[in-house]
Amino acid sequence: MYMKTNELPNNIDELKKIIIEQRNQIEALNELLSYFKRKYFGKKSEKVSPGQLGLFDEVELEALEPEPDKQPDIEEDDDETILIPAHKRKKRGKRLKLADSLPRVEKIIDIENKNCLEDGADLKCIGEEVSERLEIVPAKVYVLKTIKKKYACPICEDIKTAVIEEELLPKTNASASLLAYISVCKYVDSLPLYRQESIFERIGVTLCRQTMARWMIQIGEKIDPLITLLREELLKSCCIRMDETKVQVLNEEGKKAETNSYMWVQARSGAYPIILFHYAKDRSGKNLNFLLDDYHYALQVDGYDGYARIILENGIIRLGCWAHLRRKFYNAFKSSNGKSIGKQGLIFIKKLYDIEEEIKGKSVEERFYIRLTKSIPIALKFKEWTEEQIKQTTPNSLAGKALHYLVNEWQYLMNCFSNGEYEIDNNYIESHIRPFTIGRKNWLFSVKPEGATASANIYSLVETAKANGLDPFEYLKKVFEKLPQAKTEKDFLELLPIKIQA
Repeated sequence: MYMKTNELPNNIDELKKIIIEQRNQIEALNELLSYFKRKYFGKKSEKVSPGQLGLFDEVELEALEPEPDKQPDIEEDDDETILIPAHKRKKRGKRLKLADSLPRVEKIIDIENKNCLEDGADLKCIGEEVSERLEIVPAKVYVLKTIKKKYACPICEDIKTAVIEEELLPKTNASASLLAYISVCKYVDSLPLYRQESIFERIGVTLCRQTMARWMIQIGEKIDPLITLLREELLKSCCIRMDETKVQVLNEEGKKAETNSYMWVQARSGAYPIILFHYAKDRSGKNLNFLLDDYHYALQVDGYDGYARIILENGIIRLGCWAHLRRKFYNAFKSSNGKSIGKQGLIFIKKLYDIEEEIKGKSVEERFYIRLTKSIPIALKFKEWTEEQIKQTTPNSLAGKALHYLVNEWQYLMNCFSNGEYEIDNNYIESHIRPFTIGRKNWLFSVKPEGATASANIYSLVETAKANGLDPFEYLKKVFEKLPQAKTEKDFLELLPIKIQA
């Protein structure tokens, strides 16, 4: 805080106190400046070389280092023993193997004259050399001309007309395949509609972005029954992951165009994963009344306080995110004043992630037992070390923020180890938010709330389909073909990307 000369105290001790406080503020601001420079101009990866983390010689931390997976190879000489570290050498120049699932078209190259030039005998085939190259046919469009026949009785003049299946968007020229193609380009490949408009022009099709936008909004409304069924199934899960990200909507009642709205994202991992997007005009915790309804199990979130009320009211177990904590220690590690604390924090966290790698694929009971015997002791040492460091660290510094985050989120972070079905971070949901954030950079904003709501529904369907190993185009094409005929709950259940019993 800036003070005028006549406001400064005459007492030397008070002056020292002011100088120390201002120095700490300057250091904290310099750290923030460096952080934002790295964020916008530096590398985005949080990977740290293992060698960088191994520079500490403190006995307590080194004792936590796992034993090497493999001892160095030993080559014995007549005079002395030489240690040669084991290493892997990358093979270079190996051609990429083409997937067996790709269709093959054979092109046979043969010789014309199959007689020996020396004695005229018939040549015998003794083998062949096979090589493969990847060919591609650019997207092609054609018009499906449907002719509906009519018949009339010559006596009573009764007329009969052939019946055709109902279309998803009647009275338009949009087929299921075209709608699926546009949807995948926009919501999977992040191609905005104005770019698709140009692509269609190059292949001789005039299709304006406004028309495609109306189609997407209509699709979003028509698949709403599928989203409702997926949400009902999600609320049966033992653990739901949640996060939210910004989205800008221009024409929203009661809000300025530059004001941010939010896309809330919920996910379930496991055998039948579900990823759901929900558009809301704000980040208020009131949205959780709809999103979590009467859910009573476990919820994995970051440190946002908006979740606190619904968690308390519904008796939900709150799980923290060790990846968020790691990110904060990484930021401290990259700063000048917090480098030492950042390194030590990352060492502790690395130990926990090494154990998580060890228990992948194990049963729920095994995961719980290994965490109980290995992870929790490391976490407790981490907490003990944090409480010592926090006493001598400026709270507003990056290191201070990392330490305080651990203390504030401690119970939630430890809850991750209380059940073998839980994960220790929210990276799963962040990986499914990424396609939306990439798309957002391309299309920048939604014009109306209806468009944002439609996008949320379509993102939900394609991300859930992808998570369940389905091809997005083939899946959406099937849904858009069959949805107009769906009348009962069973019909809608059969169109979901996961199996649910009626």
